[in-house]
Amino acid sequence: MRELKCPHCKSVFQVDDDMYESIAGQVRNETFEAELDRRESELRDRIRSDYEVKSLKEHRIFSEKLVSLEKEISKKEKEISTLGERLRQSDKTKDLEIANEVERAKAETQRSLQAKEMEIATLKLQIANEESERKVILLEERRKTEELLKKKDDRISELNRELEIERRDAKLQMASIKEKHAIVLSE
Repeated sequence: MRELKCPHCKSVFQVDDDMYESIAGQVRNETFEAELDRRESELRDRIRSDYEVKSLKEHRIFSEKLVSLEKEISKKEKEISTLGERLRQSDKTKDLEIANEVERAKAETQRSLQAKEMEIATLKLQIANEESERKVILLEERRKTEELLKKKDDRISELNRELEIERRDAKLQMASIKEKHAIVLSE
């Protein structure tokens, strides 16, 4: 037998070990569920926060590279414009030399532009792949959480069945004791 003290009325009463274990189990189950809910919420918040931080960082890097590429393209376009102006102001010999230089600059710019476009496409693909990976991780975490909740629900159902069986057995014992008591009293 164990002694328990009521937190409300402060009276002390005794319960047998089985009743004590039942009460302790109920307290542990409530504590476990609260802790599980708290951890699940923390995990969701952390995953969401990590995703947002990484996404913002990648977006910032992408934007910086895009601005840099646009500046470079603008610079090359200005170069081409300048070379074109020089071409119009010089004589035929110079015109031919400048025309060759302009073509060379255009080809270089085109190659540079194609290389940068390839880099942009690669970065976009990388971002899409990382986003897909994050989605897969999030789905896996969600699946694990659902499995854990299902196990918890199954355990609760099992405990409820056991409790129902114990109640039924207690009722049968009580009925048996009453019958015996009635027989003893009738004698």
